[in-house]
Amino acid sequence: MTSISRSIPRLLTRQGLLVAALIVVAVAIRLPLMTFRGYYADLATYVQWGDRAVRQLSTLYTASGGAGDGEFGFGGGQAVNYPPGMPYLFGLVVALFNALTHPTAQTSLDALMRSNGVGPFLAKLPILLADVGAVVLLYREAHQRRSERFALLVAASYALSPAVLYNGAVWGQTDGLVALPLLGALFALLAERYALGGVSLALAILLKPQPIIFVPLLLLYLWRWQARRSFWRFTGAGLATLLVFLVPVMVPNFQLGALVANIQAASYNANSAITSDAFNFWWVAGYGHQTLSATLFGLPGGLVGELLFG
Repeated sequence: MTSISRSIPRLLTRQGLLVAALIVVAVAIRLPLMTFRGYYADLATYVQWGDRAVRQLSTLYTASGGAGDGEFGFGGGQAVNYPPGMPYLFGLVVALFNALTHPTAQTSLDALMRSNGVGPFLAKLPILLADVGAVVLLYREAHQRRSERFALLVAASYALSPAVLYNGAVWGQTDGLVALPLLGALFALLAERYALGGVSLALAILLKPQPIIFVPLLLLYLWRWQARRSFWRFTGAGLATLLVFLVPVMVPNFQLGALVANIQAASYNANSAITSDAFNFWWVAGYGHQTLSATLFGLPGGLVGELLFG
């Protein structure tokens, strides 16, 4: 109650009202954009993974959807190749949708997503909440370190960024969902809250595997420049979080091997594109349409990518 009672007067100050106004504007911009299907394939896949988590969690990684699941063959028949955090999150969205709709309704959330309107809007709600959370977190952390004006600028740069709006509110991509716990991990370490940092980084990895690139960097930082107990608190909290989230998909059917196989099949197949519509280093070098099996600079493309990632 103490923290709540302290927060209420702050909201009534000029600075508090400015932050509240920024959040209202950020949400108001996003609400109409969330009704568009956006980049349907990925968002549909996440929703269908969530539906599978609700219906058959014990075979989440070993079962495949029916041939008729999803539009254009997306999602329903695709093996789950993300850690369980993403299926859990969208499983919650699907479960809430099923619970709040009339029992006799025949329209699923996946079916509603095939056209602009309420379907994409509901599916993007977690992305909206993550964006708001990131704005609040960035403002708070910047305000602790710099001026009020600087904190507002930092928060607004995220809240109003066209890239963030396109990625989340329009396209329905989930990078904002990952950015929030990743930011939380970095700020937790700066505040010497090492257990919270481990939990936050684990949550980011559970949603999408790419943040694993930060693991060796943060562990090196803790081992080299912090006390050993800080290293073990961070590591122990992260591993415990991973275990808690993995248990539901490992008991009674141990699916860790299936998860690894699904990731390898989706990302390390020799015929997979070395990049997927990303205007990154590969496009600049002229290799945007090459496959992992192609020879680049005298080395297999997949190996070059792994070296660059490292």
